[in-house]
Amino acid sequence: MADETKIIQVNKGTTDQWANAVRPLKSGEFGYDITNKEVKVGDGATSFPNLKALVTGDNILVNLPFASDVDIAAGTATDK
Repeated sequence: MADETKIIQVNKGTTDQWANAVRPLKSGEFGYDITNKEVKVGDGATSFPNLKALVTGDNILVNLPFASDVDIAAGTATDK
């Protein structure tokens, strides 16, 4: 198997942008709150503010469930 480099696009926005997001993150989709420095992974149903943070600042929590490009302000996503 050849070595491959994969790029994961993480959706990012401020706390206010996430609070006003039109749709929840898809199951396994990553989101980053640049205000609070939190990484969360969607479950397909729960709004971003109500998801449990996997990473906060320098603290890494485990249990990573994966990503598409998103404009959280417009509520649009493009699967890759």
